[in-house]
Amino acid sequence: MATIVGEKRGKEVKYTSEGPEIIISVPVYYTIYDSTGNESRHQILQTGGLPLLQSSVILDGIPAILTCKSTSAKQDEKNLKYWTVTCELDNRPEQQSPRDENDSQDPTQWVQLVRLEYEQTEDVANVDYQGIEIVNAARRTYGAPIVRKRLIPTIPFLQYEPLTRTLDELISWNESLNDTTYLGQPKGCWQLIINDADIGVIRGVQCWRIEGAIKYKKIKLDDPSKFLYIDSTRTLNAFAVNELGGWQPLVPQFDYVDITGAPIVDEKNNQFRGKIDGNGLALADQNASPYYIYHEAFPYLDFNSILRLSAQP
Repeated sequence: MATIVGEKRGKEVKYTSEGPEIIISVPVYYTIYDSTGNESRHQILQTGGLPLLQSSVILDGIPAILTCKSTSAKQDEKNLKYWTVTCELDNRPEQQSPRDENDSQDPTQWVQLVRLEYEQTEDVANVDYQGIEIVNAARRTYGAPIVRKRLIPTIPFLQYEPLTRTLDELISWNESLNDTTYLGQPKGCWQLIINDADIGVIRGVQCWRIEGAIKYKKIKLDDPSKFLYIDSTRTLNAFAVNELGGWQPLVPQFDYVDITGAPIVDEKNNQFRGKIDGNGLALADQNASPYYIYHEAFPYLDFNSILRLSAQP
């Protein structure tokens, strides 16, 4: 089995002018290890993680979307289990004859195909993957919260926007959540992060060059009636769905006293931090699942109107 074990040091890049176009060419060298020593040349070039021919590639520090134009493999003469694979990338547009009417020379109209990555993060787990409360054997929350490490799906993108986009608009995009279904996922599942934005010229068009990513989190609800949100009138309402976007804070409802000021006590009349319902009253059954309030700490935007990502080639 062949795997990528490294990338050659000493990065290279070449800029050339072809009429009004600035062509960026980048060779990337990968070291491949063949554990069996029997892989064919073709199999080496199909190693997982290598750019595919004609696929789009985004490299850090390169102000353009590149395309993989060629790949080649060379076996090490001394150790036959090692290969060097060279991938030639550039942003030179393909020649089309006749020209495809749907292909735009305006970079502010380009649509990028989804490229899925994963990013490690940590969060506090109030419920498990089925939406069921996480408690100890006494049906009470743990003294310290359960912090879990997760690999969350992330889609990086490079997008060009016209200069009519204001700086305030681009700033408002950062950390926003999808207001409607986006890429097949419901409201609040995607968070938009803007990593970098500057003004430059691409294909003769002066525009914003924006590097960013959308990141995915979703949670399931065991009992939607106990998951509450605050509407525009500041009234608590129960959700009528079985899953939610996972970016907004979801806070379990506990207190030492209820809304009337009465202390919450156990069967021995000892005050403790007990569960309260959506009206702020102590739950009659403290072993029941708690109520949660879904606080909207992040703003929402219509991603369908600002992002140009597609999961369809």
